[in-house]
Amino acid sequence: MPRHRAFVLPAAALAALTFPLGACSADSDDADSEAAATDAPNPGLALNGTYASKWVSTNGKPVAAENPATWTIRTDCDDATGPCISVVSAKSPNETASMVFDYRDGEWSTVQASTGSSCTDPTTGAPLGENQPYWVRMTIVPDEAAGDGAFTATNTVVIGGVCTNSSEGVQSLRRIGDADPAITLPDADTIAPALAEYPGAALDGKYRLELTDADLPGMQDAAQESADVTFDSFCTRDGVTCKALRTSVEPRKVLLYDYVDGHWVTEMTTRAVSCSGRDPAAAQRGDVVMRSDLTRTDSGSGPVQTLAGVWTQTRSGDCPSTTQWNIAGTRTGD
Repeated sequence: MPRHRAFVLPAAALAALTFPLGACSADSDDADSEAAATDAPNPGLALNGTYASKWVSTNGKPVAAENPATWTIRTDCDDATGPCISVVSAKSPNETASMVFDYRDGEWSTVQASTGSSCTDPTTGAPLGENQPYWVRMTIVPDEAAGDGAFTATNTVVIGGVCTNSSEGVQSLRRIGDADPAITLPDADTIAPALAEYPGAALDGKYRLELTDADLPGMQDAAQESADVTFDSFCTRDGVTCKALRTSVEPRKVLLYDYVDGHWVTEMTTRAVSCSGRDPAAAQRGDVVMRSDLTRTDSGSGPVQTLAGVWTQTRSGDCPSTTQWNIAGTRTGD
């Protein structure tokens, strides 16, 4: 399994963790939106106006620099109880970026894709990957302790490719006034609505995985194993790209699955692993390619309850071999 990798995001991403979505259309009447926020009961309209943003923590630790930014937000809702769309212009000292959030089930959320991350080997410090893909997932909820006009934004950055890993940051948002009419924001009517359901996001929660030898000719025998893991899935709002981040707690290991044609699939190469798997200084070494393919076996919608698949591990170099396990998984909780 891959070891924890140190990764680095581009400087612009560290500044605001926001990424351009393209050109903005002309702004509509902000005064009408402000009035709607006052009169309409839809709670999604609470996120409207100008906000001061600053970083609070990264991976649970206070940040040394707050990296302040100013967010201009307009929210539009079709009715009193349904979902809403929030369009955002976030201005930091280094960039101005646009985002689209969807309000549903008491929170505002977005997923944005980009490239440019890098990572290094945690032992040697040698570079492992450059310009790797990454996804920023942001969720905004009211900050009940701070009172009206205060929100907390949680950012989860998921790195893909050879650098697969994740990191979490927290920002505070404090309302400082109405939206500046001089700042143009996209009209919500020009933005396609989010999907009602994302099949690729169904692999989500805690799972118990049982691995047994596939017992195929010409393959090395595989010991029976079990693992308790968490799958955390996310999709871009158009549903074209869905990912599932698999994490095991002890020791912490991560894999990123792609949702393709009803399957969750992943492949990762670990370079120059000792043949014994135990002695890092052993002379005999080889690359290990790990592949996994999972499918849902229960019927219905909602989170996957049972799944099945295969795990294949192929070694090269001084110790060539192929081992394959069959996987049976059961959801054990949220």
